[in-house]
Amino acid sequence: MELSGRCPCGAVTFRATEMPTMQGYCHCTSCQRAQAAPMLAFALFSSDDVTLEGETTSLTISGRDGAAVRLSCAVCGTRVANVPGGGTLGLHALFPPLFARHDWFTPAIHIFCEERMVDIDDALPKYVDTPEAFGGSGQTL
Repeated sequence: MELSGRCPCGAVTFRATEMPTMQGYCHCTSCQRAQAAPMLAFALFSSDDVTLEGETTSLTISGRDGAAVRLSCAVCGTRVANVPGGGTLGLHALFPPLFARHDWFTPAIHIFCEERMVDIDDALPKYVDTPEAFGGSGQTL
């Protein structure tokens, strides 16, 4: 199954040739500030399965070790992807609202909940930071 999307102006497009390995919501302060929103919906894909086309700018705004590199459209400025761990994890985070379809999005996790602005009352696990498999403590709230 191929999933595709684009930034609002269409200057950057992306494709994922496989389904994501993880889907959820990030509540970190860095994502809140970058998106001007209380949380960010994300889907993690293997970097080998992702193709980005169009000119992007990159920025790392967190002081954390292994902080994500944020890729934004050079024309409209919309963030189109994150590269978690600065590329060391072999993953790309893409954002479900930018995809042409949304029927595949099935979130399974909340991360960085210690930094949350709002409480979400659902049955998904809520990690203080991230699961151990992604370099976090694995602790839940």
